[in-house]
Amino acid sequence: MKKLFKIYFNKSLLFTYIFGIYFYLYSTYINLDFAGYNFYLVGAFVFLIIFVVNIISVYIFGLRKAGFATLTILLPNLFFRNIVYNISHYLNLSNAPFCYFIIIVFFQICILLIIYKTKNELKTSTRYLTVLFLCLSLFQIYKFATVRKVKEVIYNSKKNSLDMTINNGEKLPDIYFIVLDAHTSANSLKQYWDYDESGFIDSLKKLGFFVADSSRSLTKATRSSTASTFELSRDSVFMKLSENNLIKIINENTVTSLLNKAEYTIYNLTPFYFNNIKPAYKFGWFYDQETILEKFFSASMFIFVIKHIEDINFYKTNLKILEKIESISRTVKDNPKFVFAHIMLPHPPYNFDRDGNLFPWYRMYFSAYSSAGYLEQLIGSDKIYLEFIRKIIKNTSGKSIIIIQADHGFRFLNNDIRGEEGYTILNTFYFPDKDYKLLSNNINRYNTFRVLIKKYFDKSFTLLSNSNN
Repeated sequence: MKKLFKIYFNKSLLFTYIFGIYFYLYSTYINLDFAGYNFYLVGAFVFLIIFVVNIISVYIFGLRKAGFATLTILLPNLFFRNIVYNISHYLNLSNAPFCYFIIIVFFQICILLIIYKTKNELKTSTRYLTVLFLCLSLFQIYKFATVRKVKEVIYNSKKNSLDMTINNGEKLPDIYFIVLDAHTSANSLKQYWDYDESGFIDSLKKLGFFVADSSRSLTKATRSSTASTFELSRDSVFMKLSENNLIKIINENTVTSLLNKAEYTIYNLTPFYFNNIKPAYKFGWFYDQETILEKFFSASMFIFVIKHIEDINFYKTNLKILEKIESISRTVKDNPKFVFAHIMLPHPPYNFDRDGNLFPWYRMYFSAYSSAGYLEQLIGSDKIYLEFIRKIIKNTSGKSIIIIQADHGFRFLNNDIRGEEGYTILNTFYFPDKDYKLLSNNINRYNTFRVLIKKYFDKSFTLLSNSNN
């Protein structure tokens, strides 16, 4: 045992364990928001991985060269997403991470062959790497020590203070609130993609929809945008709330409180907890559904490959959610229905083109930064949505409220306007009486349920100014 200890904790392998310390500190730092995770247990797991890889490397490459083999294997694997992000985003190269996967693996194999063949014991390089990772670890410790302990911003929901009388004797309309993740507006499509979406928009108008062609979201992030919508608020605090706080607000909020008071039957077809109903599906590394290992190793090549293999068929999940909504629309309930659905289209992964043809796995636009892949899937999904909307109107005899709305726009245009574009959204309303006088072309997402409350529950309820300023 003592002999094994001297071998596998030899000074020539020291920098691999210091690298492990750096990775542990780095991953813990970027996940500080996620309280409750046992990071110490994961730290032990990190060192176990390094120890096992060192054992294999010593056996194949010898003691003096084993550390370099271990680093060649682990560093690109653990920081894979960071490498891909920096290459594709900052150098504006091809947005196909699987290509990077193949390239990185190729270079790993080449470097390992060089290490195996070299007769140099690499003593000097070992010292340099030891100093390098020691400095990086100390810098990470410094970041921990200097990070300001900011008191978490708390938002007190108004759900218990919304005072209005609900006339349960009056039949309230069913509500279908369908969010199309990342669907930008027709104006933005014309301006930035030179694509004319008027065919889709005109079809919606012919079906009786009001289309707000200059609509925006308060934020360009799903959680904060959704939370502010259900809290009927334009408060800038939603941009500062922690992920955990936003998730709680989405689950229990002002709108769900009102819906429960009005005795609505609530359906949750989203990746969130909503009204204490479990998520209908899991999407990649989505919010509160990650395990500690998924979160801690989120940048690793292993997690990347697993999640992108799942992405290849993710479009089927979206189609199943649409089928579920249609099924609900055919059911008859004594109580009114509220259906909340969150569809990950045209959001990546980009599975199909404008004609509905699936991309082969090796041609898929896996990256969220692909504006070409985004446009192809948006055009294709518009065709799916239009047929779906016709079915819902038919199944409900046109007597239900239908809101088709995005949570944010496309956030990754390669120009200075990309930040602004992230706020623009598709936003359409269908009211059974076709009375849209409370709506405006620039309605902000946070006014969505304020309009419904004023129209169907309390005519004295106020609307907020449609501005993000």
